[in-house]
Amino acid sequence: MTATVARNTRLPPNWRSAMPLVALVGCMLAFAAYAVLRGQVSSWDLRNYHWYDAWAWWTQRDGDFAVAQVQTWFNPLLHVPFWLLATHAPPRLAVFVLALVQGTNLLLAYAIARRVLPEGARWQWPAVATAVTGALGSTHVLELGATMGDNLVSIGMLGTLCLLLRATRQRTRGVLLCAAAGLLAGATMGLKLTCAPLVAGCAAATLFAADDARGRVKVVLAFAAASMAGLLLTSGWWFLHLWREFGNPLHPYFAGHFATEWQPPFPSGDARFIVHGPLDAVSRLLAPVYDWRSTGEFRFRDLRLPLLALATACWPWLRRGVQSPARTALDALLLAFAVSWIAWVAMFGYYRYIAAWEWLAPACVAAVVAHRMPGRVAALAICVLLVVTTNPSELPRVHFQSQFLTTELPPIARRGSETIVLAGDAPIGYLATALGAQRRYLRVSGNFSGPPEAPWRADRELAARLDAETGPLLLLHGEADATALEPALARFGLALADGTCEPVRSSWTPDDDSVPMLCALQRNGDAESALARASAATP
Repeated sequence: MTATVARNTRLPPNWRSAMPLVALVGCMLAFAAYAVLRGQVSSWDLRNYHWYDAWAWWTQRDGDFAVAQVQTWFNPLLHVPFWLLATHAPPRLAVFVLALVQGTNLLLAYAIARRVLPEGARWQWPAVATAVTGALGSTHVLELGATMGDNLVSIGMLGTLCLLLRATRQRTRGVLLCAAAGLLAGATMGLKLTCAPLVAGCAAATLFAADDARGRVKVVLAFAAASMAGLLLTSGWWFLHLWREFGNPLHPYFAGHFATEWQPPFPSGDARFIVHGPLDAVSRLLAPVYDWRSTGEFRFRDLRLPLLALATACWPWLRRGVQSPARTALDALLLAFAVSWIAWVAMFGYYRYIAAWEWLAPACVAAVVAHRMPGRVAALAICVLLVVTTNPSELPRVHFQSQFLTTELPPIARRGSETIVLAGDAPIGYLATALGAQRRYLRVSGNFSGPPEAPWRADRELAARLDAETGPLLLLHGEADATALEPALARFGLALADGTCEPVRSSWTPDDDSVPMLCALQRNGDAESALARASAATP
């Protein structure tokens, strides 16, 4: 009788196979709830351009110029869905939904883990463990419920790898699957161009989707053509817009490769994390362990990519004698990582841009070990090691309010000024959405222009627009010391009116940041003449 009851209380086989997915969905919900409990993110990128770019594109802000500094000219499409959600839904619900979407990486990481770990039902739960371990990586924990985008575009990249791993087992459909993977990879890169190294890795993985040289040429070409189509699908319209405005589809980057007068007289890329030479490239592998400053802005520690690099280096020798069908999938995945890393070193060196591999590192490392050491204990031990040694950083967070962004505008904001000038490097672009769509916003200095850099085409454009404004001007800035802005303002014949600055308080200002100020400006002649004098005085 007891044995009969025990047999009847067991779950049916189809239910047992579904339990890992139920557990993963539960983890997704838990992560989303945790994101809400942590509070609302107020990152530099959100305040500088994520919020403004989405608003500006949605409302067709043709009269503004460089409000979000150089990031003004990034494709806004990635940030529009969340901006629409956050402006129409309660803030906690908006963050919950965003974190839930980010959590879909869990399902894809699990699907990939099932491809590379040994086959059999007994490896379902280790696959779940590796997926959850990937979700506990420093980048996902940092960006959970935030708008940074790395754990959103990772969905597309992991989806691409899922299709490619399927192609390694269904080679009769290799061309079709690689084309679908390429379309997804290209569309993802169109949303965030820093995915380029990851797409290069995926392209290398297509080599395992065919049996001979002719077949490999076909799958590589299918992936390449489809990825270009996907890129144009999500970013072609933006490339065309920048081409028409500036003669450069990647403005202001790579301006030297196009015949355009909008070429900055200074490097427009971020040179802080550029890799210098082979020794630096090798040391960058260990940077997440001992030298976070060389590869990112936030203090963190994470063994995932260093261990993945070690597993990738050892796999050509360890794979000998492995007969499992998962071997080919692991071959493809580790080659994709190696090529991604090489391309990342050559292009960026900035950790967040390769952090999508955090999701897959636990599965790949566990698979390399599992194929040589039978049993699940070693694989699970790797997951425990990665979890307990991870030390993620934290983004600025603020308390939830009744709306996602609340502001308290000072009396000076009610003046009849139609144009507001922004200056300095502070991330204040988001305040344009609160100061009113009826106004124009022009930034005269930031990370794209201003002293000590020589004046260039952007400055001449700003001078012409300022001279076209006949009414009073206001200045919006976020600098602790407003006198630091005097050279940038003088460049255009502008100066602060003494005693006129008033604070613009908002729910997004972190406690340790300066409160943005709104001030009156006075003119000292026309802007074009002042800029001509500044150009003559610049060495």
